Amino acid sequence: MSSPPPYPPSLAPAAAGASPPDAPGDAPAGVAVWFDAVLRPNRSLGPAGRARLFWAVAALSAVSALRFWAVGAWPVALFFILDAGLLWGAFKLNDRAGRRTETIRLSRAGLDVAYTAPDGRTRTARLEPVFARVDVRHAGSHRAQVRLVSRGVEAVVGSFLSRDERLEMAAALDEALYRFRTNQAPPTPGG
Repeated sequence: MSSPPPYPPSLAPAAAGASPPDAPGDAPAGVAVWFDAVLRPNRSLGPAGRARLFWAVAALSAVSALRFWAVGAWPVALFFILDAGLLWGAFKLNDRAGRRTETIRLSRAGLDVAYTAPDGRTRTARLEPVFARVDVRHAGSHRAQVRLVSRGVEAVVGSFLSRDERLEMAAALDEALYRFRTNQAPPTPGG
């Protein structure tokens, strides 16, 4: 019996026996699950880091604005204030985009993909796992795209992940589909 597929760091496997949030068809206890992951966009700074960076830039902009204001160049000072405001807006947009998730679950019920938008709206796709295949386009470039295809239904997954993470996810999904089709036991959680 082979070991379960390795999950990339940005794939958060669901806890043992638990369903990921926003799952399209929450599996009841005891239902075999071959693949279960919640994908989230990578963020380079946490909330505390973003706050520190914003306040550092805002303080630098304020000092610079005051200097220009003092010498009579008040229009330039307004641009420093505008600069800090635009940075704050960019951080807010980045925070909003970071709330996006994709949940992928392979069980006897089907291959379910749930896309949750930053505003909480969820769109789901259910694919027939017996006929599903993992299609990787542009694998050698940074534009690599992972598609799940089954009987005319197509779902693009992990578009916000890095190229290497998308390829790792594709390999893990492919392995899970193989295990499912060959009636191998699903991997044990955490092992």
